Amino acid sequence: MEPVPELVRQAALRAFDLRVPGAKIAELVFDPLIDDEDLAEPAQRDRVLRFSTDGQRVVLTVSPGQKGLRLTLLLRPARIARVELRNTTDSWLFSTDESGRLRVEGVPSGLISFVVRDDDEPPIQTAWVRL
Repeated sequence: MEPVPELVRQAALRAFDLRVPGAKIAELVFDPLIDDEDLAEPAQRDRVLRFSTDGQRVVLTVSPGQKGLRLTLLLRPARIARVELRNTTDSWLFSTDESGRLRVEGVPSGLISFVVRDDDEPPIQTAWVRL
């Protein structure tokens, strides 16, 4: 049996470090780049991704922005929550408003995940997606 390449081993260790212990995973349930057969002009439309876990939903709209991507996050049911936007090297902290909405400008392309925290529930971590 051949040894695992060091690059693969390091990537696996990084993935383990990026997990949130005790978090519910919100699986990606819809991505128009995968699920929408009628998507004729992907560059012309916003990309709306839907994540779901245990009756809670996270809707992410990705739009082109002036400097990077514009992300609009919507929590259902609506609530004020702390939200951590993460990529593989950095993270940024934000809060949703009363309607469960958050907008972030200037997000770089690449792998991202959100961790949603409020006082009443365990954290929710979205599946990692490439933008």
